[in-house]
Amino acid sequence: MQAVEDLGAETILALRLDNGDELRAVASGDYQIPAPRTRVKVGYAPHRLHAFDAATGLRLPDPAGGEKA
Repeated sequence: MQAVEDLGAETILALRLDNGDELRAVASGDYQIPAPRTRVKVGYAPHRLHAFDAATGLRLPDPAGGEKA
């Protein structure tokens, strides 16, 4: 996947955390994309989080007990 994928209404960002893990984030299409390797602060709405198993690609269950995988 590219580091940034512009889909018009949304922008998907591929981020690398300090511990080396990778994260995909969705931002609004008008998001000001930072230069590569720029440190950014990431926040999220827990009820909108979707986590996936890296080995299988399957969605993990919602730890808060909401929608299941």
